[in-house]
Amino acid sequence: MIIRKAGRRAIVLLAAFGFGFSAAASGHAAIIGLFANGTYVDISPPPGGEEKNMKASLEALGHTVNEFTGITDTDWNNAFAANDFVFIADQELGSLFPDLSAAARTAIQNNVSAGQGFILHGNIGNYDIDLLNGLFGFTVANGGNYSSAEIMTKGVDAAGTAYSDDPATIPGNNGTYALTTASLPLGAKKIYTIGTDTTVALLPYGGGNIAFLGWDWYKSNPPTAAGSGGQDGGWQQVLQSSVQEAAGGVPEPSSLLLLGGVLAGAAGWRGRKGRRSSSSGRSPA
Repeated sequence: MIIRKAGRRAIVLLAAFGFGFSAAASGHAAIIGLFANGTYVDISPPPGGEEKNMKASLEALGHTVNEFTGITDTDWNNAFAANDFVFIADQELGSLFPDLSAAARTAIQNNVSAGQGFILHGNIGNYDIDLLNGLFGFTVANGGNYSSAEIMTKGVDAAGTAYSDDPATIPGNNGTYALTTASLPLGAKKIYTIGTDTTVALLPYGGGNIAFLGWDWYKSNPPTAAGSGGQDGGWQQVLQSSVQEAAGGVPEPSSLLLLGGVLAGAAGWRGRKGRRSSSSGRSPA
């Protein structure tokens, strides 16, 4: 009976730890390298500048944002080394992929394959798929452009991911572009879909996750208030989940220390109770 009680106490302790571990993982404040080269992305002030809109949204969610502009292999390696992952804002002004040297492309590929994350937006042209296909060997194709009157539905692939508790539906905010679902690579998770298109997806590449966000963050709320036409509709929560997936859901170091303490404490408690039971001659049953 005593050992059973000890086991139950260990389970309670571990359950309490599990809650804390989950909260730490989901609440992990990420350090994000946001690409802010004005040749490719719109760095003008809100509400029109998508890169500044994204910076404001990420910071409002509690993350640290480090903007960078370089495109050499050294620049990319430094961006990945200094941050949890790299984020490419909407390539509204130009296509990045053709300007990347072979060494720069390899640097991005190697970092993502080694387990670092990568997020990018849909694009009205082909700049998004040029980057995805050129860098990672995919064959994704552009789907439709959507408006707020059209609704995207969360699919079963969201289960077991950071998106699992996100809204059941999200609107096609002004500036939402999709990939065709049929063109997604093997192993991709279709998080939000509409018809034959996917507007939020997780694409695996080696040990890393690539998150595709169909909305380009035009006139987002934050920083533009809803009363001034700022758009959200649940996309900010989807952004938070994308950050968690790209960052790998890394728990805070204190949670790892807590795990060791809980396991060691539970084992020691059971050991002491077991010895007391044996010395008293009482049956452990």
